[in-house]
Amino acid sequence: MKPRFTKIVLILLHAMVCSSWSVSGLRADVADDLFTVAASHYNNRDWGLAEVELAELLRDHANYAKANDARFFLAEVYVQQNRLNQAREQYEQCIEVATEGTFAAQALFRLGEIAFRLNDLESSADAFRRFRKANPHHKLSEHASFYLAKVAAKQGDYFLAANLYREILQIYPHGVFSTNCQLELSNSLFRSGEIDEATQVL
Repeated sequence: MKPRFTKIVLILLHAMVCSSWSVSGLRADVADDLFTVAASHYNNRDWGLAEVELAELLRDHANYAKANDARFFLAEVYVQQNRLNQAREQYEQCIEVATEGTFAAQALFRLGEIAFRLNDLESSADAFRRFRKANPHHKLSEHASFYLAKVAAKQGDYFLAANLYREILQIYPHGVFSTNCQLELSNSLFRSGEIDEATQVL
């Protein structure tokens, strides 16, 4: 290869690389703009417009650094629109993409919550058990335990439900569910045949 020709090729390669960097930067800017606009719509509770922006972001910028955050917010939008199956799908994808991250724990919790609302009790219990194991000190741990107890009660396992309500009262004696737990514990004990203990709880 002649020196002059070699120089021309190097110049062209350099131009192509610079062009690639420029396009990548432009794509990142567009994705950032979409995320910012979507966040604004979300904060204003304009679920329809938020959905449009987030869906476009995920469709056209799958490799965007905040794509999984956008997916979580899209799931939240679907919850607000009562489109629970679509929300569930997005939460599942969030967890598949990253088991750790800004919204990983919340996505797993929400997955259990959505399954509970859809009356898929086995899936709900599985999600909440996974959540408690992975996030024992998370601020939503008490909520996850309460859901697990409710699942057990709905499945007719009042012995397990009672044990879970006891556990919550022991760990969170002044928690947000303390009063509800006492009532539900009494009810579970009564249904499991522990009449005397049920009356002592209240």
